[in-house]
Amino acid sequence: MAVQRTALDYSDRVRSFLLILVGYLAADCRVPDIHRKPPETISVWR
Repeated sequence: MAVQRTALDYSDRVRSFLLILVGYLAADCRVPDIHRKPPETISVWR
């Protein structure tokens, strides 16, 4: 008998994966100090 997956099951798995990934990256990353840089040196993705 096949198990049917719902969108809710999928979103829960993705959400937990993203939380783990973001938490892991945040532990090792350094936040750039953008308020001390001149505005023309800050690149913004749009």
